[in-house]
Amino acid sequence: MSNNIYEIEPLEPKHAQPLTDWFNTFVDQDLGVVENFHVTVESEGKYIRDYLANLQNREASSYVVLCNKIIVGKTDIRPLSRYIDKHVVELGFGVLKEHPEAGKQLLQFIVKV
Repeated sequence: MSNNIYEIEPLEPKHAQPLTDWFNTFVDQDLGVVENFHVTVESEGKYIRDYLANLQNREASSYVVLCNKIIVGKTDIRPLSRYIDKHVVELGFGVLKEHPEAGKQLLQFIVKV
């Protein structure tokens, strides 16, 4: 069991640089991410702004899990678009391999959301 302390926060513009670092580390670890290329702070800033616009429309939510102010995991929660599927969400989820406990905490958090 890890002694790390994890914090879960909603994704915000202040996370652009740490999200960039996390995503590029995730790509380098080859953990099965679909987009297998490095990103920039600018592209992650745009991603966050677009995501926040969707959040305003109640179309999605996104959270990051931090350890010592470094993002070690992230989740995206998107409701399905069909009316009949309004009770179902699509879950995107990724945690750096050094932080399995962060993944467990993030999953427990998602269940409560």
